[in-house]
Amino acid sequence: MDSRVLHIPGCENFRELGGYPAAEGKKVKYGVFYRTGALYPLTGREEELEKLHLRSVLDLRSKMEREQQPDPALPGAEYYAVSALKAMDEQDMSFDLSELSSQGAAFLKTAGNFVEAGYHQMPFDNEAYRLLFYLMKENKTPVLFHCTAGKDRTGIAAALILLALGATEETVMEDYLYTNVCRKNAAAEMTEKYGPLLRRVQPGADPAQIFGMIAGVREGSLRASLDAIKERYGSYETYFLKEYGLDAEGLGRLRRLYLEER
Repeated sequence: MDSRVLHIPGCENFRELGGYPAAEGKKVKYGVFYRTGALYPLTGREEELEKLHLRSVLDLRSKMEREQQPDPALPGAEYYAVSALKAMDEQDMSFDLSELSSQGAAFLKTAGNFVEAGYHQMPFDNEAYRLLFYLMKENKTPVLFHCTAGKDRTGIAAALILLALGATEETVMEDYLYTNVCRKNAAAEMTEKYGPLLRRVQPGADPAQIFGMIAGVREGSLRASLDAIKERYGSYETYFLKEYGLDAEGLGRLRRLYLEER
């Protein structure tokens, strides 16, 4: 797993999908699919990303997040911005931790419930993921896709790519849960930074527990998405056909493009 992690200063949870076992005993090509958290601020680090020869950058964050921390322009890469997670009123959801913390435990619980509900909803009728698969079908790769922490919206995107390429659920879950390794210091940093504020608005709260949940991912979250797909469509093949227009021939083409012999 460590071979997939890219150590680019200032970029959290930055890794690629190359090397995972997929369909027909093949593996995902290296240097094609990159996932990460926010790229901001990146001044002085653009050169490291330029070495990846990106053709597409897909920003899955909300409009508010993008305005607060805009992506840098990367030469040669087309930038796309489509929120992957919408609030029930169709407005983008903010994930600013200082805002969440200042509003106390009730809001934190509401935000957490919203994200969990999002795992049931994100796989369906999602403009951001449809754009991702368009980029794949048009071979506009290498592609980098990201949100703020690179774990929820980005995690679902990575899972769908791997499933389309014929990876098993076990492989998909392995990639998803590796976020907890990449972000092992994030919870401690959040606790130190926002813990005092949280204790003031909610005496008796355990900041380490709360921010540990916020910083990482849980197997049950992704499992909820996978189960929702199978409950609605019966199979992943039907899901990719109905949601992305990818029949057996379409999936086969993606696999010819993005898989290689072991």
